[in-house]
Amino acid sequence: MLVVPHESIFQQDGLYASQKFGTGVTGCLVAMVTSDVLLGTDFYPSLTAAPGTPFHRAGWRSTRKYTVDDPGTNLVGLERDGNLCLVYLEQPVYVDDLGCIVQHEHVTARVECMDGSQGECPVEMECE
Repeated sequence: MLVVPHESIFQQDGLYASQKFGTGVTGCLVAMVTSDVLLGTDFYPSLTAAPGTPFHRAGWRSTRKYTVDDPGTNLVGLERDGNLCLVYLEQPVYVDDLGCIVQHEHVTARVECMDGSQGECPVEMECE
């Protein structure tokens, strides 16, 4: 099992508020904060389903319907056997006073896996 060094990690099973759909979904949510220092220069696990990756070998396939790649943020949709997982990676970037692009040291990862059933937004969460 691959263990990613992290500063904090949170897991919730059952009903949770989906960031993408803005409603309650049933499944599993994992949120983690890590940093470049903890990950090191060579430790960025592939969270895609590109051929040759662990996810691809396990039967997962990426779906363009949910895939977004912007500066500082990345969303990958993964599907297998009718299940959908959304993998968000955020590492903000900004332009400093000298005009240089600077990438924040902290990396936030959020993985939402759902079984397709949607429900009401959990009371303790805010949905759109």
